[in-house]
Amino acid sequence: MTKGNAAAKRRLRLELGGEDGPGELARDVARRLATIGRSKGVVDWQRAPALIADLEMQRRAIIERIAPAWPNLGFYLIWCPHALSTGTHLECPPFNCPFTGLR
Repeated sequence: MTKGNAAAKRRLRLELGGEDGPGELARDVARRLATIGRSKGVVDWQRAPALIADLEMQRRAIIERIAPAWPNLGFYLIWCPHALSTGTHLECPPFNCPFTGLR
């Protein structure tokens, strides 16, 4: 069903990870945020929507499923994406940047 679609696989893992409890889900979210943070690629305007959707999916998991059970861990995880700017380079024109609302 999700063969060849990395985003769908991540979403499925995120949904199924919540079945084992917020601890397992938090580990999956932290792992994904660390992977994004370690990337050295350039995010241009064509790839930006996929990254935004991925970060939004992680944010929803933190807010809706992790933070109610473990507020301290939810607080820590929600601030992790702010450290992403050191490794991820955004290249888009300022007048048409999909990340404008995220800054």
